[in-house]
Amino acid sequence: MARKLTDGTNVQAPDADYPKGKIKDETNPGVSDDGTILNEILHGDIVQFFQKLIIDSGITENDLPDNVTNGYQLIDALVKKIQEETGAVKTKKVNIGNWNMYSTGGGTGSSTFAVAHGLPTFSKILGAVAWIFPDPAAAAQNKLPIDYWSILATKPAGAVNFDATNVNLFAYASQFFDSTDFNDDTFNRGHVVVFYEN
Repeated sequence: MARKLTDGTNVQAPDADYPKGKIKDETNPGVSDDGTILNEILHGDIVQFFQKLIIDSGITENDLPDNVTNGYQLIDALVKKIQEETGAVKTKKVNIGNWNMYSTGGGTGSSTFAVAHGLPTFSKILGAVAWIFPDPAAAAQNKLPIDYWSILATKPAGAVNFDATNVNLFAYASQFFDSTDFNDDTFNRGHVVVFYEN
C-alpha cells in the first residue's frame, strides 16, 4: 500500500498538471501557516521506499550522508535493484599482458596463458571472450578472436575457458597464432571480456 499525498495537511488539490496533488509553501513564510505540513503521513512512504531499496540490495549503510566523498549508497541500491529485476549482464575488460604465443618450430613462447579476472563469485561468471593483437611489426594488424579460424586451417587458432581465478587462453600448436607475428612479449597482447551477473 501507499498513502495518498492528499491525505496530508495543506496539500494543493489535484489538477491536470498534478493529478495526485502537490505540496505547497506557506503563502507568508513563518506567518500564514498554510503550507504543507512536514509529518509522517506525508514523508513516511518516501523514507520507506529508500529503506526498502537498501534492504533488497544487501548494502550496509555507512551511516554517512550520501555525497561524492562518502559514496552514493542509495543510487547504488537503485542500480542494483534495476539490474536484478531486468537480469542485466555486466562485463569486465582485462588486459592480457605480455604473451609470446609462438611456441613451436623454434619459438620460445607458451601455448597457454592465464589472465586473472578478479571476480569474487565463480558461479556468477557467464562466459568470456578474448581478442588477440598481432605484434606491432607484423604486416597484418587485424585484431582477432582467440578462436579465429583461418580459411586453410583444420581447427581454430585457439580457445578460452575460465575458472574461479583466471580466464585461461590457449594458442594451438602450428595454428594461426603460433607464429613470429605473435612472439613479441614487450606489449599488451590484447584483452579478455568477462560476462557476469550480480
